[in-house]
Amino acid sequence: VGTVSVSSNTNPAVSTASISGTHVIVQGNMVGSTIMTICASNVGCVSLYVSVQQQSTQTGTTQTTTSSTVTINPSTITLRVGETQTAYLSGPGSYYISAHSNGGLVSNSLSGAALTIKGLIVGTDVMSICGASGNTTSCSSLTVNVLASTNSTTGTTQTISFSPSEVSLMVGQSMNVTVTGSSLGSYYIQGSTDSNVASGNISGNVVTIYANATGGANITVCQLAGVCGNIYAFVTANGTVTQTQTTTTSTIAPVLTSFSVSSNNVGGGFMSSGAALTLTFSLSQPATSHSFVVGGQAISLNGSGTGPYTGIYTLTGNEKSPLSVSVTFSDASGRSGKADFTIGASAAASTPSSTGTTGVFTSYLQVGSTGTEVTALQTRLTALGIYSGPITGKFGAQTEAAVKKYQAKHKINQLGAVGPATRALLNQGI
Repeated sequence: VGTVSVSSNTNPAVSTASISGTHVIVQGNMVGSTIMTICASNVGCVSLYVSVQQQSTQTGTTQTTTSSTVTINPSTITLRVGETQTAYLSGPGSYYISAHSNGGLVSNSLSGAALTIKGLIVGTDVMSICGASGNTTSCSSLTVNVLASTNSTTGTTQTISFSPSEVSLMVGQSMNVTVTGSSLGSYYIQGSTDSNVASGNISGNVVTIYANATGGANITVCQLAGVCGNIYAFVTANGTVTQTQTTTTSTIAPVLTSFSVSSNNVGGGFMSSGAALTLTFSLSQPATSHSFVVGGQAISLNGSGTGPYTGIYTLTGNEKSPLSVSVTFSDASGRSGKADFTIGASAAASTPSSTGTTGVFTSYLQVGSTGTEVTALQTRLTALGIYSGPITGKFGAQTEAAVKKYQAKHKINQLGAVGPATRALLNQGI
């Protein structure tokens, strides 16, 4: 027949062949089938159909079919950005990685039964590792947790910071922000919570923030070491578009964005005599002055900028129930806000009622609306536990969804816009 050769193989992963003289030696690698084309120089070619099945053993009249399961040791890996770790695979068959739940967080190298993982970005990736044996393919999962890098000298977690960390711009303006941090990789922009409002570009360690529309947005900047941070951009309207780097002052008064209270439960109860209450709040914009009055007594505060601000009040046992709390604050332009709370006698804080969010709704609010009433609406819905987005003063999809929840709760037609019926309830403080 002349010289014999294998001219083609439709699925070499299943089976391969070698030639010894006029003999074709076929090797089964994994379950499946393939078609090989075998040629002889003096005769021509012919197709050879190969079917690879699961191995079995027979003792007497009993036939036992064997199966394989891929096992991974360890099945969970935790490492920091830049670190490597190896997992070892066992079980018959050829191994391969079939899927990642969060590709890009790690790099991997598979050599035989050794799988080497390197952390690239902070996060969690679940890898599916498979192996073929018999007439089935077995897969198992490897969970990889990538943590932020630490300083090799001090052992502390690396951080990055911004100067400034908050910018106030008018539409059309831009501003440069300097990023400082470790030397563990380049910086990149991960995204913006609302790119329609503010976006950014980065060159080296300088982030340029662009103001696109009124509202607020957090721009997340990360380092390849896995460390991330946020730059907050607040954008106001402007009749003349100029490209400057002059920080402007907001035209919207600051509002309370969060409030919480906890107790050390001295005396066996949340409001027991001698118990220390820790009260914490944050604002939508930096405040230049603020006060915290609990039960008619002013307490000192720790904090700056947008917060969080924290104060501690120790109960004397002579307080009236419920305990009153009043927070006042103002910005650099003198625009002020106030929020009043009551704390029950035996539990945590009640739902807050802010003077900035009650009786102030006069406009029809819908997607695309902006201004102080939208800010007040978002603050109210946040206090009610319905809205969890940022306080931006811009009515978007998240605000619309929260309004629908509010309307459903009060059996109002769920239009997602603040019309007369919804406005009346809001102005009643409901």
